[in-house]
Amino acid sequence: MESTHFDVSIDVAAKRPYTIPSRNNSVIQLSSQSSVGNDQIHYFWGTASITEDFYFEITLKREHAPSAVWLGFVYEKWFTLKEDEKFGPGLEQDATTWNYEPLTGSLKFGSMLYMHDPSTIDADTTIGFGVTNYKDNEEDYWSVIYIRGDGKGKEIVRKECLPNGLYPVIRLAQSSPDLVINSTASFKYQGRQLFHMPHKAPVGLFECSPDRRYAACFSGDDGILTLWRLYCEQDPEFVRHISVPDFTLREFDDPDVLSRQLPHEQFSLAVSNTVDAELPQLVLGRYHTNLLLEDHQLRFLSYDGTDRRRVRSKNFVGRSLNIVGNIYILDDGKTLLVIDSERLFVVDMKLRSLLHTFDRNHLDGINSVLAFGLSSALAMDSKPPLKPLGLDHFLWHNAPNYTTMWHVPTGRLVQAFRYTFQLGDKYDHDTCRNLVAFYGINGLKIFTTQTGISICEANRLDMSEMKVVGVKFVTFNRDPLLVTIDGSDMDCVLGVWNPLTGSRVKEDILITHTLSNEFKHSDVVIDGTEKLSSISFVTPLKATVARFFMKNLNGTQPPPVDNNSSEKLILENPPVEYLLHGQSNQPSVAKLKVVPHKGPPKECHVEISGFKQHPVDIRPEPWNNHALACRWISNDRFVVVGKHAVQIINARTSTYTKHMIEFGWCLPSADATITVIKLITPQDGETVQLMEVEYRHDEKTHKETLDIVTLSISLKHASRYLQFAGENHRSRASAAYEKALKQWLESPEILLINEVEFETKTSTFGHMVRGPSVAAATRTKTVLKANAYRPIFYDNKFWDQSALMEALDIGNFVVVEDIVRYCLKDVLKKDGALLEPGYVAIVIGALPTIARAKPLMAALIAQCISHIQLHRYISGYPEMELDTRNFHNGVFARVEQLSNVKPFPSATQASDHKSPLRVWWAKQQQALTAWWNKERLPHPVRLCISPLYGLNRYPDDRHFKPSVFAQLAFRQSPMFDEPAFSAVVQYKWNVFARRYHHALLALYTAYAVIYLIAVSISPYTLMIPAVKGILITLTVAFLVFLDIRPLLMRWNSITYWLSIYHWVDRAAFVLVLISTILTSPDYDKTVDLQAWTVLSLWFFVVFNLRVFQGLGLFFTLLVRILGNLGWLAVLMTAIIFAFAQAMWVLLRNAPAPASGNPFASMDGSLNTLWQFLSSDFNAIDSWNSGRSTDIMRVLFTFISTMVLLNMLIAVLNNVYTGTREIARKRWIRNRAEFIATVEVFMLSARQRQNRNWFPAMVFYEVSPDKFQRYEETVKSKHPWMNLQSDTESTHVTQVLSDTESTHVK
Repeated sequence: MESTHFDVSIDVAAKRPYTIPSRNNSVIQLSSQSSVGNDQIHYFWGTASITEDFYFEITLKREHAPSAVWLGFVYEKWFTLKEDEKFGPGLEQDATTWNYEPLTGSLKFGSMLYMHDPSTIDADTTIGFGVTNYKDNEEDYWSVIYIRGDGKGKEIVRKECLPNGLYPVIRLAQSSPDLVINSTASFKYQGRQLFHMPHKAPVGLFECSPDRRYAACFSGDDGILTLWRLYCEQDPEFVRHISVPDFTLREFDDPDVLSRQLPHEQFSLAVSNTVDAELPQLVLGRYHTNLLLEDHQLRFLSYDGTDRRRVRSKNFVGRSLNIVGNIYILDDGKTLLVIDSERLFVVDMKLRSLLHTFDRNHLDGINSVLAFGLSSALAMDSKPPLKPLGLDHFLWHNAPNYTTMWHVPTGRLVQAFRYTFQLGDKYDHDTCRNLVAFYGINGLKIFTTQTGISICEANRLDMSEMKVVGVKFVTFNRDPLLVTIDGSDMDCVLGVWNPLTGSRVKEDILITHTLSNEFKHSDVVIDGTEKLSSISFVTPLKATVARFFMKNLNGTQPPPVDNNSSEKLILENPPVEYLLHGQSNQPSVAKLKVVPHKGPPKECHVEISGFKQHPVDIRPEPWNNHALACRWISNDRFVVVGKHAVQIINARTSTYTKHMIEFGWCLPSADATITVIKLITPQDGETVQLMEVEYRHDEKTHKETLDIVTLSISLKHASRYLQFAGENHRSRASAAYEKALKQWLESPEILLINEVEFETKTSTFGHMVRGPSVAAATRTKTVLKANAYRPIFYDNKFWDQSALMEALDIGNFVVVEDIVRYCLKDVLKKDGALLEPGYVAIVIGALPTIARAKPLMAALIAQCISHIQLHRYISGYPEMELDTRNFHNGVFARVEQLSNVKPFPSATQASDHKSPLRVWWAKQQQALTAWWNKERLPHPVRLCISPLYGLNRYPDDRHFKPSVFAQLAFRQSPMFDEPAFSAVVQYKWNVFARRYHHALLALYTAYAVIYLIAVSISPYTLMIPAVKGILITLTVAFLVFLDIRPLLMRWNSITYWLSIYHWVDRAAFVLVLISTILTSPDYDKTVDLQAWTVLSLWFFVVFNLRVFQGLGLFFTLLVRILGNLGWLAVLMTAIIFAFAQAMWVLLRNAPAPASGNPFASMDGSLNTLWQFLSSDFNAIDSWNSGRSTDIMRVLFTFISTMVLLNMLIAVLNNVYTGTREIARKRWIRNRAEFIATVEVFMLSARQRQNRNWFPAMVFYEVSPDKFQRYEETVKSKHPWMNLQSDTESTHVTQVLSDTESTHVK
């Protein structure tokens, strides 16, 4: 990329120096005015208008405790206004100019806030305020100056003449009118030099760095950019300013009202992340579709580190078109997204290199397909429909009802959310939990980025006067929370939500601010997601940057643990007895005693005595015999800790039949173990409020803090406890958890069932599924009936762990079928809602296991999701037949289609002309395409979707796991017989697999030809070193990469070992290798070995044509027929052996003719009988051995020729007739297996992420007659279709239980 260089000055010392004068030239007194209606408000007005520089000071007395001070320069019109109009937000500039409120730090011009620089009145304080005017380069400027009580002052300039008719005014709110005013001479701050704010016009552009360490402001009126440091002090610190004089506002050519109202939208800005004390890189751009091309620029600013404070600036130029556009930056702080009207460029900010390119037509096209026919309109927004998301994603929202999520490094379409992005909407991304939240005027909506389904939604409260400011994910003790902020000119509201249920966790918090109308443009900053109290807002003002911290959040965070006392429980060999505090060791005192059970099981019990007449026995963990540790936490409550659970039990109210368990916490897995427990008590209290739990799981140490102020048993821990207890260890303690679980499932908070711990790869719903089988089935029905289940994978990398997989793992197929039918509910009903592919993804992820354990259920699933018409996925799409001539334009090829846009070539490459051969070939391709489109016979079709979301998914890093498609293909799954899967096979074959097959077939053919020619020339040609080396090298490579690798991966696959094709391939490779090595004049079997090798190579090459439909069907028929004739071959062999032995016994000692006795041995007898099959009886025609020979001849002829041969013909006819459809299915499976082999063993990890080769969904065409036939013969008879309730049919798993395995192996 070419670039141009020039320097721009950022020397702050070049500003106009200004110091506070010792006196004013004109004498203007500020006299006290009477206040009307309020003796707490006092006014002081200037006796005359100012005509030149004017400065005055006031001294505020601490003893008077002023509540408000307002200093300003106003016009005469201001005096005629009412009291509420003089200081309201709608104050017009023809009434007042500069005004300053020292207590709030608000410096305004009219109602526009320029600075927020508050000061405190903790002593007698002198405030300075004034205006000045000057000329610079024959242009008039006037400025406002103010000095805070700490003596620090600033000056802000406006590019215009000092107005006439301005009067100084003071408004004081305090009990006494006593105010010291000095407007003449001997000023306190005389001679003091003020800090000169660089901007000479209001700021119109503001951006923070993604790490929130720096912020930058830019004004297109004066061409000045200022840089502010945010991380050192509470208030933003000015760092430097940059003058870019040629980066000023340009006039638009059209009457676009929105663009004229927002002129700074032609600019965009990006600030990089930084480390330590380094300064950020800055990128400034100017781009708008209504601007002239020569006005479009993209400029990189970087600091050279010298004391001259100079900036080197570059224009970023490609070939004939500059890479320009609106600039966005990802959270990594170095990746830029530059978007113009045609393309989206991905640029490395530090290297200044182009990484990737998106075509906007395809970004828009996919959204257009998804939103086909929708009439809802988007809110007017002149900015591009792009929003950066996290470290490596962005959102694209250019269509109603859909927002798409894209992965920047690979260019893949990651997700499509059914959400209409409106102007002013805010969003945030929780990468740990794979959640994205949208918050706007239409409320809150949360999706999972895994599968795109909506987790929950909630309405926004009636806040018509407030604007949406931000939404952020935070974490409290490993639990997710969502914070929303709405703001007005004076107030802001903080809402805390549970992102899994859409319910408010805390009452809304109302905070008052002094940032005026600019607050709605604030950037929300949360310093660490564990501290909600650290929320602040970085707000751009008209000349500076302000930072507002929210305080007094009213208990939205857990109790503090600092400076508290803690007690660690003894878990190794804990005590046996625990006396209640303050009592002596007497038989009647309250105490706890840990008693091991006398018989199996050997679990420990806790015996409570001293509260009831008889001791109460409690079994906290009946499923193990781990020692229990206890501790009294009050006069009637104690905590008991076992291997897996922490429980608080009320000893006073517990009885033998009912245990009062008030708090329960369990580990995520039975393999985990609690190692440390700390009880934390505040220093100012006696009650334990927190417990810190440390446990080991998967060889890692985890910590969690438990808040036990509010005692309860959560849905998650109730499910965990019941899972551990199971069916064999149910106790009275389990009843408390069953009751708690039932209450949760009947409450509005049932959506908490979807909570997933990605760290331990467990979920609440998964724990419930793993509970007692009958109870798990009942509770699962409750959850599904409430429409509360949201399918989420536990492992975002592999997509192989979910609640459905847990049900399969334990073999509870009743629950499996319920979950499958729930996830396919939109498919199973003809009048169902729009299809949600995210629900189908959970089923697809479990298909390999389902196909292995319940193949007929897998077939039912494949039938359900076949022939799904587009109107079930795309809202508003017409359900009709389409003409392929008019509609075969490729837009429906796949959801993820993107053009492979390449970076711009260099200038020399761009100028090179194509060769004549390439030009000729391009013309031939165009002619062929035109002929095909013209001659192709049109026929009506139905467009369908294959919603196999997740079928083609591979991990996007070095961790490898075959996709669901590959796993099913390697098993030769019958699911590929169904149209939805067949469409995917056909699509992959057309896109990439056939090219690999052609290349591999050419390589195999060349390999075979080399060997065949070599042995045809001479048996010893293979001894030539070059020929021998080539054959051995190729053979070893084929064996290692195409035989041994698949063999190791598919070692346990029965289909692999039973496939004749793999044995033919392996035999060919092994024979070539052995014959090449052993060929020698000294080896007498050389020719025999080469002959068998030649035969195997011919079979090897021919059988590799099996993926083509014609030969593939023939080979499949042949193998099928041979397989069905096995019993006939056995019978024929027995007959031949029987007659051969009989003839051998009869004729071995008989006088032989002159030609010799062929029956002298058993081998000769077998050879002779084989000749009898072809009616060749010459061997016995010259014999005279009696009637026995004649009878055996007649009998053998009758059995072999007249009976068995006719039976063979009849069987072949029947087998061929019934095998044609089976052969077609087998051929599809063979093609799918080859495609899977290419994906797994031939493609690189990067190729497996190709957005065009591995789409999320595939669209395909179906003729109306085939569509109707499938509906009548398959779907109309499907046991799941159109069921209104679970009681209408018997579970398929129960029906098939006698024919299928019920255990997953």
